[in-house]
Formats: sequence, C-alpha cells, structure tokens
Amino acid sequence: TGFPPKFVHDVALLVSAATGFPPSISEDWPESREGKLDVLKGIADAVQSTLGLQGLDFTPADVLKGKEVPKTLKLLQLLAIAAARDSGKNGAPQAPTTAASKRPGLTRAGDMAQILEAVASILHRAMELQASRRDGGDGHSSPTRQMESHYRKLQEQLQDEVAQTERVQSRTEELKQQVNECRAVLAERNAQLEEVRNAEVNAKKRKQELQQQLATLRDDLVHRAYTMEGNAEVTQLRMQFEELSKRCNGAADAKARLSDEVKRKQQQQVEAETNMEKKDMEVKRLRLRLAEGLEPGGVQDEELLDLHADKEKWDMQVATLEEQLRQINEADDAERGRETSIMETRKLQESKHQDAQMQLQVIIEERDGLREGMELLWKEKTEVDEQLEDVANGYTSLTERYHDKIEEGRELDEQIAQYEALRQMMQETYEKVRASPPTNGHTNGSSAPPEHGHPPPGAPPGDDGPPPPPPPPADDAGSSHYSDEEFEEYHDE
Repeated sequence: TGFPPKFVHDVALLVSAATGFPPSISEDWPESREGKLDVLKGIADAVQSTLGLQGLDFTPADVLKGKEVPKTLKLLQLLAIAAARDSGKNGAPQAPTTAASKRPGLTRAGDMAQILEAVASILHRAMELQASRRDGGDGHSSPTRQMESHYRKLQEQLQDEVAQTERVQSRTEELKQQVNECRAVLAERNAQLEEVRNAEVNAKKRKQELQQQLATLRDDLVHRAYTMEGNAEVTQLRMQFEELSKRCNGAADAKARLSDEVKRKQQQQVEAETNMEKKDMEVKRLRLRLAEGLEPGGVQDEELLDLHADKEKWDMQVATLEEQLRQINEADDAERGRETSIMETRKLQESKHQDAQMQLQVIIEERDGLREGMELLWKEKTEVDEQLEDVANGYTSLTERYHDKIEEGRELDEQIAQYEALRQMMQETYEKVRASPPTNGHTNGSSAPPEHGHPPPGAPPGDDGPPPPPPPPADDAGSSHYSDEEFEEYHDE
C-alpha cells in the first residue's frame, strides 16, 4: 500500500519547520479533494522551481489513490534536497543540533548540497581520466583508434556520396520527366502550328478568290461607270468609289502585312521556345555533369555564361512575342465579350418574347372568356327585351281596354242622366194628375185607360203601379275580369 496523503503533508511541514522550505505551506490539511490536490501540487511546484527541473514525474491524484509509491518517495527525497539548497542560498535557519545529528554516519540536510556538488565533480573527473586512458602514453592515438576514426570518416563520406548520388539520380529522373513533358508540349504546339498553317493556307486561298471576285466586280463597275461619262453624278460616284477602293486595298494590304507579321512572330516564338528548351536542356545536362565532376570548372563556367546570355536573349524575344500575343488575345477576348453580351441580349429578348407570348395567350384566353360572357349577356339581354316587349304589348292592350271602359262609363252616365230626366218628368206628371179633379166615365161606357203613371181605379192609395221596365242592357262584349280599380292602379303605375 501507498503512503497516506496526510503523511506527505506532515513531512513537508516538518521540513518547513526545520529549513523554512517550502515557504508558504498551509498547516491545515483540507477536507475537500481539490484542496488536497492543491497542497500536493504546491509542494511539487516548489521543489521543481527550486531545483530547476524541466519536468517532475509526479501526479497528486496518484498520492490520493495510494499509487506510484516510488514517485512519492522520489518527491520526498527531492524535497529534502531542495530544502537544503534553499537554506544554503537564503541563509535560512538550520535545524538545531541534536544528539542524533552528531552521530557518526549521518549527514545533516544543510550539508546535502555540498555533498552533491562534490559527488558531481568527482564523477566529472573520473570521466576525464577514463577518456585520457584510452590514448597512448606518448600523447598520440593508438593505430586501432586511428583506423577506427578513419573508418568512421570513410563511412561518413560514403554515406554522403550515396546520398548525393541518390539526389543526382532523383534530379535526373525529374529532369527526364520534365524533358518528356517539354517534348509532349512541343509536339502539341507543333501540331497546333501545323493546323494554324493549314488554316492560313485555306484562308489565303479564300481571300485570293474573294479578291479576284472583288476585282472582277470593280472592273465591271468601272467599265459601266466609264460608259456613262456624260453624267456628273455618276462621275462623282465613280471618284468616290475609286477612293474607297484605294482605301480598301490599303486596309487589306495593311491587314495582310499585320497577319504576316503575326505569323512570323508566332513562328519566331515557337522557334525561340524550342531553342530555349534546348538551351535549358543543355544547361541541365552541364549541371548534371558538373555535379558528377565530369568536366572542368572553367569550361563549364564559360559555357554556362554563354548559355545564360543566349537564354536571356531568347527570354527577351519570347517576352516580346508573348506581349504581342497578349494584345491579340485581349482583342480576341474583347470580341468574345461583345459576342457574349450579344448572346445575353438575345437570350433576354427571347425570354421577353416568351413572356409576351404567354401574356398574349392569357389575353386571348381572357378575350375568349369575355366573348363567351358577352354572348351570354347578349342572350340574357335578348330575353329581357322580349319580356319587355311582351309587357309593353300587354300595357298597350290594357290601356286600350281602359279607354274603352272610360267611354262605356261616359255612355252609362249619359243614360243615367236621361233616366233621371225621364223620372223627374214622370214625377211631375204624376203630381199634376193627383192634383187634377176626378172625371166621370166617358162616352160608350168605356173608360179611357189610365195614363201612364197613374194607378188604376180601385187600387189602394199610395200605390203608383208597377215600376217602369228596366232599360235594355248595354253591350258588354268588351268587358273583362279586371275591375276599374285594377285598371286605374295599373294605369297609375
């Protein structure tokens, strides 16, 4: 089993009481685990800083678990050494001399630093004596020692040469790979150059054909123009045409010269790149031979200088050609940019056209829907017009019947007025008859018939006789089931 954690703390307290190291250690043993770890960690850090150790193999958690007992013992030993060194440097109070410290065979903690320093010096001296004994008594190394040293040097040289050879071989392989890549690139460029040359030949042929056609047409136009010498307008146009022809010919010649110059520059660039690649290969070959030690340095330096001069000259030519090609590529890029913008504009117009087509389709569908709605509305309007016409016809017929009834009412009013006048007349006659004296019978024993309106003889007084017959009914052929109120109400409407 391991030491109890509090035992380490107690030992540290005793050492601190005797030597003053560690300087700031708490006398109380904490109850929490973190506090215990902090106390043990403080002891280990104080030992490490005092002795100047780079790293101390000590874990406080192992002390709490009772593990790694040798490491704990080592910490206690180092604690004693650090306390002795700290007390020796700072002049800390030494432990009081006791009977145990005076006993023979025991060393005080304050003397441990001097003892350790003495042991270190003795070990160092022993190592020097051991090294001096390996050499001979006359001050020279032994033959075996010399052979061993020479053998080690040869081995080192051999290793260096092998490493250098490997580097040269790897560099050679890289150069071979670069040469193959350059050859492939050169072959590709030659193929491209051949294609360009073929395209150039075809373009020249086509250009010559077009020039011949243009010359034929121009001659024909000039001939036709000469046939119309008398026309001033034709003469002016002919002069303008000749001037334009001269300008076109000059522009065509300038373009042809520029094209030839570009081709010549491209050919020079290809040749310059080829020569530069050859020079680079020669330089690499010379560097390899120089690395292998196959050629003298003076010749190689002169050749390298010549090659560098040639390389710089070709670099300048290549740079010039690349600048010209860059300008041509920029012009080509500008043309491609304009073409791209035109294509984008075309796509935009096509998208707008498609949107317009879709809108037109929607409008056509809406128009068809409105047309169908208009047809339905027209049908409804026709039906409503027919209904209105029927109502108007009914209203007209009702108005005519209403007027007929008004005429019939007027006729009935006239008949009533006539009957009222007749009644009044009969009443007056009756009053006159009643007021007249009675008469005897007439001749021949007959009696005259009573006047109309007088009661027969023997009739009871107050009886005026039978009523007059009713007037003949009027013609009611135009009557209807409608009443006057209804007609008036309908007329009022």
